[in-house]
Amino acid sequence: MLLSKKFSRFKGNPWNVVLVTGGSVLGQGIVILAMPFITRLYTPEQMGIYALFVSIFSIFSIIIALHYELAIPLPASDKDSLTILSLGIWVTLIFSIVIGIMAFICRSWIIYLTKAPQIGKYFILIPFSLMLSGAIILLTTWAIKKKAYNVTAVSKSAKGFGQVIPQLAGGYLGFGVTGLVVGQITGQVASLAALWRATKGYRKKPETNLQSLWEKARQYRKFAMITTCSSLINALSAHLPVIMLTSFFGADIAGLFALSYRALQMPMRFLGASISQVFFSMASEGYRSGNLANVTWKVFRAVFAFSLPTFFFIACLSPWLFKVAFGNQWEQAGVFTQLLAPWLLFSFITTPLSILVSVVQEQKKEFFFQIAYLACFLCSMIIGRMAGEAKMALGVLGVFGGTLLIVKTFWMLSISGIRFLKFFRFMCTEGLLNIVPFGGAFWMMQHIAAPEAGVALCSLIFLLIHFYNFKIRNLYGFNNARQLND
Repeated sequence: MLLSKKFSRFKGNPWNVVLVTGGSVLGQGIVILAMPFITRLYTPEQMGIYALFVSIFSIFSIIIALHYELAIPLPASDKDSLTILSLGIWVTLIFSIVIGIMAFICRSWIIYLTKAPQIGKYFILIPFSLMLSGAIILLTTWAIKKKAYNVTAVSKSAKGFGQVIPQLAGGYLGFGVTGLVVGQITGQVASLAALWRATKGYRKKPETNLQSLWEKARQYRKFAMITTCSSLINALSAHLPVIMLTSFFGADIAGLFALSYRALQMPMRFLGASISQVFFSMASEGYRSGNLANVTWKVFRAVFAFSLPTFFFIACLSPWLFKVAFGNQWEQAGVFTQLLAPWLLFSFITTPLSILVSVVQEQKKEFFFQIAYLACFLCSMIIGRMAGEAKMALGVLGVFGGTLLIVKTFWMLSISGIRFLKFFRFMCTEGLLNIVPFGGAFWMMQHIAAPEAGVALCSLIFLLIHFYNFKIRNLYGFNNARQLND
């Protein structure tokens, strides 16, 4: 219900979605385009320390406003929304100060656990960065409520430019980790400055007396009590690997992992979110009309058929791709990508399907998958530590994480009404279609062909499978769902 209200503001005009997603594309595109230059200016160890800083910050930033920002679009009156906005700012300020004090007190303990003494001098920046993050989240949601979609686009673009330029300059001048961390914060400052200036005409003085703030805090307490816990578990699952890899195997290994994860996760996250926006309206309508299984099956087939050859192509060539794109010292990150491929593949597939959990109101059951997901990360890192090998940790994570997400994929399909046999048969068929040609190409690359020949062969297979799926099987269009027995 809450998600429905949140997305409903995008439904009137497709250009609004273009503005929001276009800003994300430009902002993230700037960062992605700069990565080949950044990786040649910084070492894996420096990137690992930076990734550790970002991971510690990100675990808290996702919950810094206790998700009261999700309540901003809900009231009909601007007065109530502005009171919630004020509540979120006060919560952000208080939590940032508390977390900053805790970071200072626990500084020596955190350095001991992570075995990264370099991170200590950046702790003072964490509360400041959290304040910026909370303000950006709150003002962005307010802008969306006021349908100022161009504001969010400008903000995200400003963040990309504000982050990349100082990081490139810092790398060129030899500032090391400081250049990366300063770039992270200047990107936030640029984003907030763009938001603050652009929303000036939409802001009014909120009612900020203690009684009104307490009333809104109680009225929307479920966001703080339930949604925040779920988000914290998700954040721990996403960022604990970097922290544990730094502690167990060193900052250089964490830096290689961070690049491997980030290079694929950023475009995956954007594409998955775009599909989710389309699927949400389709799934909601299908649920009301009793046609949810048909709609879900069509979307799942399209996403699965598209992602499988794409990930096989990346997995076969990732060491070569990373070496060419990011420099010789990052070739090992491509090997990590091969080990993580099953997990990354099904992580992408489950992103749009996760909308089903909200559509059919199964959040409580989904919470158990989040717990299992976190346990999977912890176990894989511990197994790798016991074996004394980072590749073992990432290989186990790829297998365990991929297996868990396969189970979650079937569960999400089952709550829409799709039978296991149908899912299993389709998955096996698509698997064979991709494993046979890509497996043969990978074997030739290892034993017979030169790397250039392997790249050409994998590229040909990649294009042929996508052409077959798109033109002959017509799998990639899902605006009109076929019947379930198609």
